[in-house]
Amino acid sequence: MTAKCTVKVAKPAPEEIAIDGLPEALTIADRGMALAMVSPANSSDIVEWSSSDEAVIRINETGRYEAVGLGTAVITASASGGAQASAEVTVYAADARQIELSDIIVNISSGDKVDLTAAVFPDIAESSIEWKSSDTGVATVENGKVTAVSEGLAIVTVTAPSGASASCRVNVDRTEPTNIWYLNKNFFDLYLDVPEGEEIEYELSPYYCDDKTVTFEVEDESIAKVTDGRIIPVSEGETILTATAVSGVSCWWYVHVYDTQPVPKE
Repeated sequence: MTAKCTVKVAKPAPEEIAIDGLPEALTIADRGMALAMVSPANSSDIVEWSSSDEAVIRINETGRYEAVGLGTAVITASASGGAQASAEVTVYAADARQIELSDIIVNISSGDKVDLTAAVFPDIAESSIEWKSSDTGVATVENGKVTAVSEGLAIVTVTAPSGASASCRVNVDRTEPTNIWYLNKNFFDLYLDVPEGEEIEYELSPYYCDDKTVTFEVEDESIAKVTDGRIIPVSEGETILTATAVSGVSCWWYVHVYDTQPVPKE
């Protein structure tokens, strides 16, 4: 009878460790995998990972890390034999990619105040935004609080360090449209099957605004065109008609042109 036995030889503890795959700088919510490079090559690659501040960077037993807060933390990889390596990592705020204001148009009277709020996206982004008024003689702004000074138009802009920005039109003792609505019977569809086309029906809100100027734009003028407030068919097809008020608010219609006699070219 022959006896067999299996002898497992444990790998020696590493003499040196180097950390790879861990950047010196991260932004909040960054994730990744840190690697422990051991030597000699035949030594055990089992190490224990730790973070000096888990409110800044968390790291698990496999080396997966996540940046969770602003600041600096030291990540350490330790082996059973005493070898270890450390890396200092700083976590910064994420750049703001977009800012949205609570209002894009406000109509107020001299002496009135209004609060504008800014939503920064992502919401973990740098919060040190800057507010500015294009005309402090018309309206001033401080941390989003707008104060009306005298009649006119001022553009209040908020800007993040990344360059992302948003603006609000502040009308003092004057009124601009805050909305424009389509009134055609088919809502946002215009069906044209006669050469004379159809009158473009819309309504500005508030109705008593000072400047009622509206401009029209047709995406494809080979399909239809605007003449004297009417949308006129040119050739069969579909396009989009946009109406824009002086304040920048707009609405649009799908324009469907059916077989009709072409409009003579001017």
